[in-house]
Amino acid sequence: MRVLVVALAVLCLSEVAVRARADSLIEPQLWSAPEQTYKSDQISALAEKGGASLVAVGSSTVDAAFDAHKLTPSISGRPSYNAATGGGSLPIIAGWSEFEVIPRLKPDTVIVGIVSREMNPNDPKQQGFTRDFLASRAFRHLNGTENAMQVVEQRVEDASALFRYRTILRQPRYIQNFLGFGDAPRNGSYASVVNSAGQYTSFLPHGFHNTPAIEKQFRSAGLYRWELGQTERGTLSHLLRYLRANVKNVLLVSMPITPVYVSWSPNGQADIDVFNAEMRRQADANGAKFLDTGVWPTDLFADPGHVNRAGSERFMDTINTELRRLGWR
Repeated sequence: MRVLVVALAVLCLSEVAVRARADSLIEPQLWSAPEQTYKSDQISALAEKGGASLVAVGSSTVDAAFDAHKLTPSISGRPSYNAATGGGSLPIIAGWSEFEVIPRLKPDTVIVGIVSREMNPNDPKQQGFTRDFLASRAFRHLNGTENAMQVVEQRVEDASALFRYRTILRQPRYIQNFLGFGDAPRNGSYASVVNSAGQYTSFLPHGFHNTPAIEKQFRSAGLYRWELGQTERGTLSHLLRYLRANVKNVLLVSMPITPVYVSWSPNGQADIDVFNAEMRRQADANGAKFLDTGVWPTDLFADPGHVNRAGSERFMDTINTELRRLGWR
């Protein structure tokens, strides 16, 4: 009995200590990427205040380009938010939008930003990102595919901070954080690279940079044997139909790219033309509007696929102009 009492006392004291020092740790990875976990917390905070009037979804191209602070304010008074996440394939963009972003933020307008990479079925990196996302605990919880053990784990984690952080506390660097002298990333660390409106800011300060390693990454992954994938076309169509049924206004945007990006596509501009024709067809077929932002000079980019601050400012000017033209702002 004494052993049980002592053990219970130790558990209770440990629970109190972990709750008190939780900010020194990092959230368990419920989504497939840390940025999704951080943005899920931002979305929760926005949802508690009434959601957002406009959200942008997409991959890292949107994540870097869309600055909601530069958007013309909504007459509803609700803010705008960049819900894009890095590494997003079309199944990730669709699943994240349908089960996390739209139901919780209830926007009036959604901007879906896409580049040709997201339509390519031959990108091995996207395939890996997709598998991880679909298998993540958070996504399985939201779409109702959790198994019984995962349901039990979630309920215990909700009740106990000690159980919630059990895997984090097995790592020596987080024990050091817990004791007050470690420097491992901690809760809120993404605040240094994701601003309060959801924009990923790491690309913004940089001028154009290109290396053989970057070229290899594009040629061997995102643009590898580029073609319009049948599954990707179906996923985009599903997403647009879902949005049209749940959101007042939907704008499908072909995101800006560099001449370098075009030159790396197997058939150059012909591939981009095929991609844009499909985007326009998808928008027309699914009740969305379409905007092709075109090919921009490299001085507006940090690398061949992501805009810098000057590029973000031009992108937001383009979006503001289009929203006013459509009467949505």
